[in-house]
Amino acid sequence: MTLYESASDRRHEQEIITTLASRIPNTMFVKLNMTWRVDYAIYQGHNLYAFVECKRRFVNSKEYPTIILSGTKFAEGKRYAKEFNVPFIFAVQFDDCLKHVDLSNDPFPLRIGGGRQRNLASDIDLVIEIPSNKFKVF
Repeated sequence: MTLYESASDRRHEQEIITTLASRIPNTMFVKLNMTWRVDYAIYQGHNLYAFVECKRRFVNSKEYPTIILSGTKFAEGKRYAKEFNVPFIFAVQFDDCLKHVDLSNDPFPLRIGGGRQRNLASDIDLVIEIPSNKFKVF
């Protein structure tokens, strides 16, 4: 597995999870290692509360009709949600707000997608498209 996560990406993730966790009473978060494929686990007290994937998008939240997420992250997050009976939350910091969606139960079809900005073949992969209107302000 190749790592394309920059220091800036990690800083943005940290800001998102800190904000999200501060809005849920009595929580703490743990950064998961790369083998988990999702970014964080949130605990409420000693109990697992949710798995969370964090992304920073430098656009306004209503600029695009959908937001994409890696199919692998989606599949792994849903698997963990089912296995541990907790939500799988996708949290996105946009320029205008922080929004989230619980991806634990909804089905999303896989399609080929991704960015071409870096000219890397690995950036084109199976993804899901989540309608922007499914996201809620956190």
